[in-house]
Amino acid sequence: MISLVSMRDLQAEQLRELYDCESRITRMLPDMIKLAWHDSLADAFRSHLSEVRLHVARLAGLLESLEPATGGTPTGAFDGLVGEISGSFWSEKPDEVLDVALIIDLRRLLAVAIAGYTTLIALAEATGDLAMAGPLRQMLEEVVIAEHRLVRLARHEVNPDGALAGIPEEARRLGIGTQWTDF
Repeated sequence: MISLVSMRDLQAEQLRELYDCESRITRMLPDMIKLAWHDSLADAFRSHLSEVRLHVARLAGLLESLEPATGGTPTGAFDGLVGEISGSFWSEKPDEVLDVALIIDLRRLLAVAIAGYTTLIALAEATGDLAMAGPLRQMLEEVVIAEHRLVRLARHEVNPDGALAGIPEEARRLGIGTQWTDF
């Protein structure tokens, strides 16, 4: 059986990774806002930037509650994905293709954040840290809503007949869940 101290160490490590992920998203979004061709996409990025800034502040507070006992810094596990994504949206692309690429890239980052939040909620519950689980659930819900907003934009405004139009149908075919049916 894993001791509580080891679980808290793991929890702190995962929290640092999520903090790093959300911090990097915060640094990337202003560039994505500038590059977005559709105003509605730029607005969605602005809205998400406001939310992510709040997430970073909340995560910093949660980290402070764990750090005295654990210490440490992020492992850099997120570096490769961020480097790959940064390179993909800097290249020259036609406006509509660029908007689709921006949506795809942010959705990949949000998938990492969603995995981080769900993992941390499970760890918080495993350690009995229900005070941490509540804020994490709220932030997870906000990230999921942002991801759904991007899918909706892709399907109905940015590229309704193109590359991202089939996302819900493919998800249903794969049995991924019903969250796609709202789009």
